[in-house]
Amino acid sequence: MLRVGACQTPEILGDVDAALRCMEGFAREADQQGVELLLFPECFLQGYLVQERHLDAHAMDLRSASFGALLRRLDPIGQTLVFGVIERREGRYFNSAVVVGGGELLGIYRKVHLMPGESLFTAGED
Repeated sequence: MLRVGACQTPEILGDVDAALRCMEGFAREADQQGVELLLFPECFLQGYLVQERHLDAHAMDLRSASFGALLRRLDPIGQTLVFGVIERREGRYFNSAVVVGGGELLGIYRKVHLMPGESLFTAGED
């Protein structure tokens, strides 16, 4: 049996450090409950605000040194994490979900079916 935790978080806009502290707090609580997979909302890391200025300022390339540092910070967390990221790749923005475990990026899902208000994002392909 797999114990899954879904986190209802406060809205955090443009403050990755605060989002990481929030994740770490939920992970500590989840440890006490035996949770193995911890889920966070869409665009959680940088905040769900689909405005060009916000995307440009906060989108993150998942191949960057800053994302690598984020993975190292999450390494001590025992659960596998799934969290939303505003991803920048090759000049485009994606509404992505990443799977992270043991300080490594295990998977990426780029949202395929975008809503009308998400026109600044590029749809994923699979």
